[in-house]
Amino acid sequence: MSVSVKYINYLLLYALSLLCGTMFFGCNAADNFSEEEIVPINPNLRTYITLNISTLGVEANTRTNPTGGNDGDGREEGINNENNIYDLTFFLYESSTGDGINGAENPTISMSHYIGGLNFKGVSPDYTYKTAPIEVKEISITENTYIIVVVNGGDWTTKGITTLDNLRGKITYEAVVTTATNLSDYTRFVMASATTASFTVTDGAKKLGTYEDPAHVTTTVERLAARIDIIPRVAIDASNTYYEYDVTGTSDKVRATHITSFNCWQPAGGQYLLKRVSSDGTEDNKVYLAKETPDAGVQTNYVMSCHIANKTLLYWNSNQSTVETWYRNPIRTVSSSSTVQQANYTDAATSKNYYILDYTQENTMFKEDIIHPEGQLNCYTTGIVLQATYIPATVYDDKDAVVAYTAGTDFYYLDGKFYNYTRTGAVKYTNGICYYRYYIRHSNDNVLGTMGLMEYGVVRNNIYRLEINSFSGVGHNKPDPEDPKEDDEYINIDIEVRPWSTRTHDPIEM
Repeated sequence: MSVSVKYINYLLLYALSLLCGTMFFGCNAADNFSEEEIVPINPNLRTYITLNISTLGVEANTRTNPTGGNDGDGREEGINNENNIYDLTFFLYESSTGDGINGAENPTISMSHYIGGLNFKGVSPDYTYKTAPIEVKEISITENTYIIVVVNGGDWTTKGITTLDNLRGKITYEAVVTTATNLSDYTRFVMASATTASFTVTDGAKKLGTYEDPAHVTTTVERLAARIDIIPRVAIDASNTYYEYDVTGTSDKVRATHITSFNCWQPAGGQYLLKRVSSDGTEDNKVYLAKETPDAGVQTNYVMSCHIANKTLLYWNSNQSTVETWYRNPIRTVSSSSTVQQANYTDAATSKNYYILDYTQENTMFKEDIIHPEGQLNCYTTGIVLQATYIPATVYDDKDAVVAYTAGTDFYYLDGKFYNYTRTGAVKYTNGICYYRYYIRHSNDNVLGTMGLMEYGVVRNNIYRLEINSFSGVGHNKPDPEDPKEDDEYINIDIEVRPWSTRTHDPIEM
């Protein structure tokens, strides 16, 4: 049997203490040694384990339209600090049935352990982090020992998690731990187990668990945050202040100057630590760490976010102030203060340039059906609002004559025509400013006129890449809608939903 170096050193220390007592007739124990009896440790009570922490592998397929699900529109590597590991906490528990996280039992957490002070920089191609051997005292590690991991969340051993049910029901209030101003400088993306995993405890006939040959487990983690990217499609102007687009069927122009996300689920709203899905969105049918859909394509399961049952029109009408505490930049008070940016990243699959608009958290809703007649309301949907300067090619005066128009000055709009003076019923556009809203889709059921299961929403560990293609008219004269059912219009955007992952290669020793 292999004996650890630590155990050999302990025996040497024990022998020296006996030698001291023999040669010097009992060295002063009170001055030199503990008064407690020194007992050799049984090597059978020492077990060592290692953890391989990896993310979901990249798949080659790329599809158009937001297919959502677990495969989405191909996978996307993380950038900047999105792959880094600074700390991790793991929890071990036994599942006698082998059902892991979804077993009917509620075992006690047999061990929780925190590892801090890490500085693993996720640099391609070696994105997998492997721990050094970790000593597990007097804990039996078997093929029915399962693990849940939290990455970059700080020390979770202090959060009172003593049973598997504690883990399954845990709500967290952090997805990105950062004090940075620039999105490219964000650090500590909180991640949690994406799948259930158990230990490998044998290698052929050899039993694992020694320091030299530890029992081991590979577990995948996923970020709790989602990311919104913008592909402007056209080049930014020389002053880096706007993107200019043609308006379909006219000679008008739209100069996009600001883009802001709205209804971004924020920490105060809470997020389940472990992803849960349900075929009908009810707690009775929830499954932990399961797939949204068996194969890429139309959704078959809801992703259950916090407060999903409350996202109704009735609740909105009665609890607007409460709802707005769930969201950062809620739609009713949305402001468009984020100026457009130079697209400084490149989509490897399409070679299109993009920039990161925002990071947000999971936000899902019921589809509209008999049980939920007002599902997926826009007052709850995460989206973007685009502020622009609209430049009409033709403007009329009070004599219905065409007059010169200077971009950035007031105009009035009525029945498809632009005027330079007030008219009864006309909408005023101060300084020519208008707004376009777009509500983010997670999946497309390909049925026009209906909102399918998980069609709108935002799910953890996904990148929502929005490509602004064209405009078909002047937008709204204010950023927020009057009706919680009001839809976006006059803007054409293509969206790809990409699971946000890194390549998994052979583990590297850190």
